Amino acid sequence: MAEDFDRIIGDCEAVTDAPTCMLGEEIIRAYPDAKVILNRRNDIDAWDCSFRKTLCKGIRDSYWLKAIAWLSADYFWLRQISLRYMYDFFDGSVEKYGKATYEKHYEKLEDLLQSSKSGKYLSWNIEDGWEPLCKYLGKEIPETPFPSGNAPDAFMSRIRKRRETQVKTAKWNAALLVGTLFTVTLGFDLRVPRRHHPCGKVYVDRKIDPAKRGLDQSEKSPVIF
Repeated sequence: MAEDFDRIIGDCEAVTDAPTCMLGEEIIRAYPDAKVILNRRNDIDAWDCSFRKTLCKGIRDSYWLKAIAWLSADYFWLRQISLRYMYDFFDGSVEKYGKATYEKHYEKLEDLLQSSKSGKYLSWNIEDGWEPLCKYLGKEIPETPFPSGNAPDAFMSRIRKRRETQVKTAKWNAALLVGTLFTVTLGFDLRVPRRHHPCGKVYVDRKIDPAKRGLDQSEKSPVIF
């Protein structure tokens, strides 16, 4: 199993957040000697509220953004990860099963970690700050304050900034698509032979014997342009 993960995260020193958090049990089993930091929120209700205001709100976007997903690879895969995270991981509904899934997820991870060979892991909360984190990792404590930049407003600000680039990419790809279709259509149009009907109509000669359709030999099948 480690070989499979190595193909994707083998060059990483650490992994966090989605989608790796959804594969926590598999990754722990694949890397039994890895240092595991079990980061959890003390207030589950606060987590639930924050989650709904950020990820849930960001994924329930307008129809035009859903269309843009097909013109921006970055936004398409980000959206796919979010959808899998929201609907698959949380049994189809964050509102109904969010908190229950959260508790069940951590219970499984704790049981697995406690039964592992080393049984060593750090149960850590962001309010704990640098000290326990650095001690567990064998690092010096930085002099700078512990960062805090994932509040709902800051999160949505980063999403909007990233989405600006995704929208620009989608518009550029849409222009290329329209231009390509126009060029192909124009090229085909120029290749179709045209003749002028005595009545002034422009028609395309279908090269079908008019007699087979019950028409006079001098008549053609007009196609108006």
